[in-house]
Amino acid sequence: MRNSLTLILVFFFLTACATNNKSLFIEIESLAKQGSPEAQYHLGMFYNNGIGTQKNTAKAFEWFEKSALTGDPLGYYKLGCYYAGQGQEFIAIDSDKALEYKLIAAHKGYSFAQSDVASTYFESGEIDEAVKWWKSAANQGDAQSFYILYELYSKGIRIPRDAILSYRYLKIIERNSSTDQKLIIAEKLIALEKEMTDMQLIESNDFVIKWAAEQTPLTLKGINGLETSKQLVNKKNGK
Repeated sequence: MRNSLTLILVFFFLTACATNNKSLFIEIESLAKQGSPEAQYHLGMFYNNGIGTQKNTAKAFEWFEKSALTGDPLGYYKLGCYYAGQGQEFIAIDSDKALEYKLIAAHKGYSFAQSDVASTYFESGEIDEAVKWWKSAANQGDAQSFYILYELYSKGIRIPRDAILSYRYLKIIERNSSTDQKLIIAEKLIALEKEMTDMQLIESNDFVIKWAAEQTPLTLKGINGLETSKQLVNKKNGK
C-alpha cells in the first residue's frame, strides 16, 4: 500500500513539474520572440535540455545565436560550447570561434567559461593564461578548477612546484569531499605539511579558514538557470 501511494505521489509530482515547465517554456518563448536577450538564452537552454519541450539542439543553437547577437554573454558561452563540439551533428567544430565566444563570457565573469578557456590555453601551451583563468574560476568555487590547480602545483606540471599553494587548494577541496575521499586527502596533506615551515602552515590554514567563494552575478545566473528564467517571467508579469 505504501509503495503504491509513493508511486502515485511521484506521478503527480512529475506531472505537475512537466506542466509548470511547459507553461514556463511558453512564457520564455514569448519573451524571446519579443527580443529579450536573456529570454533567448533561456529558450536555447530549454531546447538544449528538453525542458518544457522536446530536446532540439538545432533550435537551441539558433536561439543562442540570437541571444549572443544582442549581447548576452551566456548566449556567447553556449555558442562556444556548440562550436567546441556540442553541435557537431549540424555545425563543424571551430576551435577559434569556440575560444572567441567563451572568452566573452569569461571576461564577463562566468566561471564555467573561465574554466573552459583555461583548458584551451593549457592545451595550446599558453600556461600563464591557463593558470590565470583557472584561478579566476577557482575563486568562484569551481571544483574542477581547484583540483586542476592542485594537480599542477603539487606535481609541477609545466609550472614550478609549490607545496604551499598545493596545500591550500587541497584543504579547500577537502571541505566538500566524501568520508572516503577525506582519508586519501589527509595522507596527501600530511606529505605537503612536511615540506612547509610552521609559519607557512599557520598562514595557510588561516587563509583556508577565511576563504569563501565569490561568485559573480553572471555565474549565479548561469548555474541557477531555471530559477532565473522564472524570475524573468515574474518580472514581465509584474510579480
